[in-house]
Amino acid sequence: MASRLDIFLKTVNDNANKKCTDLNNKAQNTYNKSVSIYQKKSSKDMKKRLSAEKVRIDSGVNNQITTYEAQKQTSLLKIKNDYIDKVFDELDSKITEFTNSDSYLEFLKKSALSLKEAVGENGKYYLRADDLKYSDELKKILGDVSISEDATIILGGIAATDSSAAIRADDTIDCRVSQQRTEFHKSVDFDNI
Repeated sequence: MASRLDIFLKTVNDNANKKCTDLNNKAQNTYNKSVSIYQKKSSKDMKKRLSAEKVRIDSGVNNQITTYEAQKQTSLLKIKNDYIDKVFDELDSKITEFTNSDSYLEFLKKSALSLKEAVGENGKYYLRADDLKYSDELKKILGDVSISEDATIILGGIAATDSSAAIRADDTIDCRVSQQRTEFHKSVDFDNI
């Protein structure tokens, strides 16, 4: 059964994909109109010039199209990055709501049990500073283990290492969001415009 976070992330991804498709279509229409206008103007000019002038214009057209393509790619990359930042800023807000909710402790408990299977009985566990208040509750299910702060955990969740620190298991929200951001970045396709 999918967790609320997974359902939320799927909804965000679906919404983002739809918006990206709309942006792709708008950008393609703008591009097509610009190229059409420019080609019509260039065609009229070329008919008025001698063949030597035609070669010069063709060269200029190619340079301008190349410049336009480069500018378009730069603009699209900025739009893509801005859009992804906006989506994940909204996600951070929803995550903050979740980590302040009553169901967050249950999420931490489930994650802790899952990590216990990965790192064994004598694992060391790590939380963000705000979540250290849940240490006693987590120790009730984990046993007498070390739970300490990890400043790299920003959004929430839990991580653990085995007793030798050879294995690190990460079930933090930070890790999940990072993976989703990477996948989302790959799926937002502006390259075919």
